Amino acid sequence: FILWGYPWKTNRHYLICTREAGFTTFHADVHVPEGATLTKLVSYIYDVDAGRSSLLNLARCSLFGHLGPDPVYLASNLSVDNQIRVERPLVEVVNTSTNHYVLSLQLYWSDLGMQFLGAQVEYTYTELKN
Repeated sequence: FILWGYPWKTNRHYLICTREAGFTTFHADVHVPEGATLTKLVSYIYDVDAGRSSLLNLARCSLFGHLGPDPVYLASNLSVDNQIRVERPLVEVVNTSTNHYVLSLQLYWSDLGMQFLGAQVEYTYTELKN
């Protein structure tokens, strides 16, 4: 894979998969406050390749690894041809005592026809005050 950027826009980068076939997988931990409610998964994938789609998943994973329950996929966004932003609503109250949350991206090869621009997990949170 390549993290690509524009020399004249130093704050703008994107990922491309440089394999000749298949896809590359990336993972990132998601950190939100305990008790927050996850409300939406948003992906930003530039996709002008009608033959392939990339996939962004948000999963709840056990802190006990392979000894715990299997991951639960809370939301999945498939890239859409000629549309950068894709969103999927969800409702999940964050519980970090037994779980952690992970984004996983399957980015398919496609020269520059498939570029991962970013992801966003939206949530609501109300802090209780005594």
